[in-house]
Amino acid sequence: MQLEPLKSDEVFYFAFGSNMNPKVLISRRRVKPRQSLPCSVPGYMLSFGVQGFPYAEPGFATIVQQQHCQQLQSQPHRHQPQQTSEQLHQQLPVQGLAANSISAGSSSNSSQNTSQPPCVHGVLHRITRLQWDFIKATEGVGSSDVGYQVATVQCQLYDGITTTPALTLRSANASMHPEYRQALPSQRYLQLLQEGACHYRLDEQYQQWLFTLPAYSLDSIQQAIGKIASGALLLTAFAPALPVYITGRALGLLPSPKAVSVSAEGRPRVQPTAEPPAKQATAASTSSNNSAADSSSQEVKQYAMLPYLSWIINQAQDWTWWVHDNALEPILGSGCCNQQHQRPRWNKTTG
Repeated sequence: MQLEPLKSDEVFYFAFGSNMNPKVLISRRRVKPRQSLPCSVPGYMLSFGVQGFPYAEPGFATIVQQQHCQQLQSQPHRHQPQQTSEQLHQQLPVQGLAANSISAGSSSNSSQNTSQPPCVHGVLHRITRLQWDFIKATEGVGSSDVGYQVATVQCQLYDGITTTPALTLRSANASMHPEYRQALPSQRYLQLLQEGACHYRLDEQYQQWLFTLPAYSLDSIQQAIGKIASGALLLTAFAPALPVYITGRALGLLPSPKAVSVSAEGRPRVQPTAEPPAKQATAASTSSNNSAADSSSQEVKQYAMLPYLSWIINQAQDWTWWVHDNALEPILGSGCCNQQHQRPRWNKTTG
């Protein structure tokens, strides 16, 4: 399948995390792309270093620059019968089920017999600008210092020829785990990526690599207690933002699937406005469309409370993880990885 040219109201969006999964993007967020194709982004690798919640969702996905990552897709993509995640899992060699820490930006890939991690693969979605604005809003984009930030990457399709710039979301450094935590994704979250990769038929070696990645395991009563305790801490820290959240949802100042519902044709269920005639997309117009979509975002402007809410959430996460590192983990076990880790001790001079 060939990549269709962009229309004036469209952008390319590169999804590498849970938005690869149609259960998340289409069913939950009600965003149905007009076209979706598998691709890779050379020079970037997958990481689960975004701060989540101790004992429940330790790490979320982002991409980090890595010039020495392994480019798995070396030949034009051949359409093969779609395999289920269970079938792919059964094909894995037993020795391939272990992987190094992925939150710090390193992974092993037994099928390649190399210590270099693979370049990130994902899905290139052709979506409307309104859909892109809504995706940014649901991911908390709004603050320039914390949370996810808009970035432009060069996507390489599986035909071995086509490359195109696309917009994607990368985490700000302030929202990343420190390297010593070696945070893992939950099994629920990792499975969303695995299912999405199978659905859109990403490179088979990359799919198999996803199944070598470890997931966080909550396997003791102490850790279950830690989950309850950290949840209570997070809610307490987030309490100042609850009135803002409730008011923002009620007034339409924060994203809601009911407020911005996108139809199967990819058009919002609101009164349409006049659009200029569609133009054939070239490499220059694609880049122009992507830049314009990011700079003139009406929907993000509408969600004016997002920067404040993103900052509050980041502060709440920082506080909860500080309590985890210095109080909960020494007693109840790790809430971010499956082994105890050596962490620098906090003191009053360093904070």
